[in-house]
Amino acid sequence: MTDATSNYSFAANATLGNAITANTLSFTGTGITVANNGYNITLNGLMCAGSGSLTISGTSNVVIGASKELVMFINQNSSTISSKIVDNPGGPSVLNINMSAVWTLSGANTYSGGTVISGNSGELSLGSISSAFWNRPGSGYLSHSRQSPDVFLRHIDE
Repeated sequence: MTDATSNYSFAANATLGNAITANTLSFTGTGITVANNGYNITLNGLMCAGSGSLTISGTSNVVIGASKELVMFINQNSSTISSKIVDNPGGPSVLNINMSAVWTLSGANTYSGGTVISGNSGELSLGSISSAFWNRPGSGYLSHSRQSPDVFLRHIDE
Protein backbone atom coordinates (compact mmCIF):
# COMPACT_ATOMS: atom_id res chain seq x y z
CA MET A 1 0.00 0.00 0.00
CA THR A 2 1.64 3.19 -1.09
CA ASP A 3 -1.15 5.65 -1.88
CA ALA A 4 -1.08 8.57 0.57
CA THR A 5 -4.61 9.62 -0.43
CA SER A 6 -6.29 6.24 0.07
CA ASN A 7 -7.92 4.73 3.16
CA TYR A 8 -7.31 1.08 4.03
CA SER A 9 -8.87 -1.38 6.45
CA PHE A 10 -7.46 -4.46 8.24
CA ALA A 11 -9.60 -7.11 9.89
CA ALA A 12 -6.85 -9.54 10.95
CA ASN A 13 -3.27 -9.64 12.22
CA ALA A 14 -0.57 -8.52 9.79
CA THR A 15 3.18 -8.79 9.44
CA LEU A 16 4.35 -6.17 7.00
CA GLY A 17 6.35 -7.21 3.97
CA ASN A 18 6.49 -3.67 2.61
CA ALA A 19 6.14 -0.13 3.90
CA ILE A 20 2.63 1.30 4.18
CA THR A 21 1.78 4.85 3.13
CA ALA A 22 -1.89 5.72 3.47
CA ASN A 23 -4.22 8.53 4.41
CA THR A 24 -5.85 6.39 7.10
CA LEU A 25 -5.76 2.83 8.40
CA SER A 26 -8.84 1.38 10.06
CA PHE A 27 -8.71 -1.80 12.12
CA THR A 28 -11.99 -3.67 12.44
CA GLY A 29 -11.11 -7.08 13.91
CA THR A 30 -11.50 -8.62 17.33
CA GLY A 31 -7.93 -7.84 18.34
CA ILE A 32 -5.23 -6.96 15.84
CA THR A 33 -1.44 -6.96 16.01
CA VAL A 34 0.58 -5.30 13.25
CA ALA A 35 4.29 -6.12 13.25
CA ASN A 36 6.10 -3.56 11.09
CA ASN A 37 9.29 -5.68 10.92
CA GLY A 38 11.60 -3.11 9.38
CA TYR A 39 8.97 -1.27 7.29
CA ASN A 40 7.68 2.20 8.16
CA ILE A 41 3.97 2.97 8.42
CA THR A 42 3.18 6.52 7.22
CA LEU A 43 -0.30 7.83 8.12
CA ASN A 44 -2.54 10.83 8.69
CA GLY A 45 -5.14 8.80 10.60
CA LEU A 46 -5.37 5.59 12.61
CA MET A 47 -8.67 4.15 13.82
CA CYS A 48 -9.38 1.06 15.89
CA ALA A 49 -13.08 0.41 15.29
CA GLY A 50 -13.18 -3.32 15.99
CA SER A 51 -14.23 -5.14 19.11
CA GLY A 52 -10.69 -5.77 20.34
CA SER A 53 -7.45 -3.97 20.97
CA LEU A 54 -4.85 -2.80 18.46
CA THR A 55 -1.11 -3.32 18.86
CA ILE A 56 1.50 -1.88 16.50
CA SER A 57 4.99 -3.14 17.23
CA GLY A 58 8.34 -3.61 15.59
CA THR A 59 11.64 -1.91 15.00
CA SER A 60 10.49 0.58 12.35
CA ASN A 61 8.63 3.84 12.76
CA VAL A 62 5.11 5.14 12.58
CA VAL A 63 5.72 8.27 10.47
CA ILE A 64 3.23 11.12 10.70
CA GLY A 65 1.83 11.75 7.19
CA ALA A 66 1.94 14.73 4.84
CA SER A 67 -0.74 16.62 6.80
CA LYS A 68 1.80 16.76 9.67
CA GLU A 69 -0.94 15.58 12.03
CA LEU A 70 -1.65 11.98 13.01
CA VAL A 71 -5.21 11.64 14.32
CA MET A 72 -5.74 8.46 16.36
CA PHE A 73 -9.11 7.14 17.55
CA ILE A 74 -9.95 3.98 19.45
CA ASN A 75 -13.19 2.56 20.66
CA GLN A 76 -13.62 1.18 24.18
CA ASN A 77 -10.61 -1.15 24.00
CA SER A 78 -7.06 -0.29 24.96
CA SER A 79 -4.41 -0.07 22.25
CA THR A 80 -0.62 0.05 22.18
CA ILE A 81 1.97 1.48 19.81
CA SER A 82 5.46 0.35 20.77
CA SER A 83 7.04 1.49 17.50
CA LYS A 84 8.58 4.96 17.57
CA ILE A 85 6.27 7.77 16.33
CA VAL A 86 8.29 10.31 14.31
CA ASP A 87 7.76 13.64 12.52
CA ASN A 88 6.88 13.87 8.87
CA PRO A 89 10.12 14.61 6.94
CA GLY A 90 8.56 18.01 6.10
CA GLY A 91 8.81 19.26 9.68
CA PRO A 92 7.32 19.22 13.18
CA SER A 93 4.20 17.06 13.38
CA VAL A 94 1.32 16.77 15.87
CA LEU A 95 -0.19 13.68 17.48
CA ASN A 96 -3.95 14.14 17.99
CA ILE A 97 -5.51 11.44 20.16
CA ASN A 98 -9.24 10.92 20.68
CA MET A 99 -9.60 9.15 24.00
CA SER A 100 -12.29 6.68 24.92
CA ALA A 101 -10.00 4.00 26.34
CA VAL A 102 -6.29 3.60 27.10
CA TRP A 103 -3.61 4.47 24.52
CA THR A 104 -0.17 3.19 25.47
CA LEU A 105 2.69 4.78 23.54
CA SER A 106 5.76 2.89 24.68
CA GLY A 107 8.24 3.77 21.94
CA ALA A 108 11.00 6.38 22.17
CA ASN A 109 8.85 8.87 20.24
CA THR A 110 10.51 11.87 18.60
CA TYR A 111 7.64 13.78 16.95
CA SER A 112 8.02 17.44 17.90
CA GLY A 113 4.77 19.27 17.15
CA GLY A 114 3.00 18.39 20.38
CA THR A 115 0.18 16.17 21.55
CA VAL A 116 -3.54 17.01 21.58
CA ILE A 117 -5.86 14.82 23.65
CA SER A 118 -9.62 15.00 23.14
CA GLY A 119 -12.60 12.93 24.22
CA ASN A 120 -14.44 12.61 27.48
CA SER A 121 -12.77 9.53 28.94
CA GLY A 122 -9.63 7.51 28.58
CA GLU A 123 -6.01 7.49 29.57
CA LEU A 124 -2.69 8.14 27.86
CA SER A 125 0.13 5.94 29.10
CA LEU A 126 3.67 6.82 28.05
CA GLY A 127 6.26 4.10 28.31
CA SER A 128 9.12 6.39 27.36
CA ILE A 129 9.89 9.76 28.90
CA SER A 130 11.63 10.70 25.64
CA SER A 131 8.31 11.55 23.99
CA ALA A 132 8.72 14.90 22.28
CA PHE A 133 6.32 16.92 24.39
CA TRP A 134 8.20 15.92 27.54
CA ASN A 135 11.78 16.64 26.56
CA ARG A 136 11.61 19.62 24.22
CA PRO A 137 11.07 22.63 26.51
CA GLY A 138 9.40 25.53 24.77
CA SER A 139 8.70 23.70 21.53
CA GLY A 140 6.06 21.06 22.24
CA TYR A 141 2.71 21.11 23.97
CA LEU A 142 0.19 18.84 25.59
CA SER A 143 -3.44 19.82 25.16
CA HIS A 144 -6.48 18.12 26.62
CA SER A 145 -10.04 19.02 25.66
CA ARG A 146 -13.04 17.43 27.33
CA GLN A 147 -16.63 17.54 26.08
CA SER A 148 -17.23 20.65 28.18
CA PRO A 149 -16.27 24.33 28.02
CA ASP A 150 -13.04 23.88 29.98
CA VAL A 151 -9.93 23.28 27.93
CA PHE A 152 -6.46 22.58 29.29
CA LEU A 153 -3.61 23.83 27.17
CA ARG A 154 -0.18 23.98 28.68
CA HIS A 155 3.36 24.20 27.47
CA ILE A 156 5.49 21.69 29.27
CA ASP A 157 8.69 23.32 30.42
CA GLU A 158 11.37 21.65 32.46
